Amino acid sequence: AALVQAFTPDAVVAIGGGSTLDCAKAMLYFSGVDATLIAVPTTSGSGSEVTDFAILTHDGVKHPLVDEKLLPKAAILDGDLLTALPRSLIADGGFDAISHALEALVATNGGAITDALATDSFCGVYNHLGQSFAGNTGVRQTIHNASCMAGLAFNSAGLGVCHGIAHGIVSKLHLPHGRANAIVLPYVLQFNADLDHGRSGGYCVAAKKYQRLAKILDLPCSSVTVGISQFLKTVEKLNKLVSDCGGYYEQSDVDMGSYYSDGYRYGRYTVRVPKDKYDTFLNSVGEVCHVTSRNESAEDVGLQYYDIESRIRLLEIKQER
Repeated sequence: AALVQAFTPDAVVAIGGGSTLDCAKAMLYFSGVDATLIAVPTTSGSGSEVTDFAILTHDGVKHPLVDEKLLPKAAILDGDLLTALPRSLIADGGFDAISHALEALVATNGGAITDALATDSFCGVYNHLGQSFAGNTGVRQTIHNASCMAGLAFNSAGLGVCHGIAHGIVSKLHLPHGRANAIVLPYVLQFNADLDHGRSGGYCVAAKKYQRLAKILDLPCSSVTVGISQFLKTVEKLNKLVSDCGGYYEQSDVDMGSYYSDGYRYGRYTVRVPKDKYDTFLNSVGEVCHVTSRNESAEDVGLQYYDIESRIRLLEIKQER
């Protein structure tokens, strides 16, 4: 910020991934300099080029900044900047965008416009991520555009507990943000759909929206339950694709195991947290959880999501003894 103040630029051009864009947004914001910010993302996933959010990490803690002044004046989406992306960034960014889209779709502040953006964004990434991961650079502009659309959607609609938990995991375990979302997402989708309650008392809004996505993807949808079940399997299959190709998950330095669900395998981490840091870790996860479309109170969200092992089987967290 001091350097920006000393230079007093008319414009700042931020070129890089989500963290780079967030840093540029924060530097300009805290400098107080009235300069035009132009964002040029070189990865697809964060959507930072069109949001008034910036996430900064200090001493292992993620600090979210939220202010309309953080919103760039212009965003340039150039697919030619994505041709040399490593596969890990393609996968991490792709699942970040997918998580943005699926959480914005069922967020409490959403509406018809954000739903349309989120739906098209999800389909754009889902239909092309596997090809991009396999080396097809021709589809990366489509994914880039879809990532931007997801950013527009969640900037207005909000996010949910998937990102809340993922932020806590990232800050403590140093996993890439998109990778943490990929691990968490299938369990959060199951939880948001609340199928057990739906069978007896009517399906929630989130469940109906997931079924609508299943129909768009031309999946079997003879009922809400069937549609959601097929949609969840589809997300898991995409997760499997990127986890099986090129050791995507294996790049992490945490212990990893695998398990099978309905014939589809996807990475599952066993995270060992030292006993004296166990409570701190759970609190750090809970502190950044957001209330989801199911409209629980913040306390209810804490009760349901802090207790990771028994509630949604998100991660198998073991205390070292």
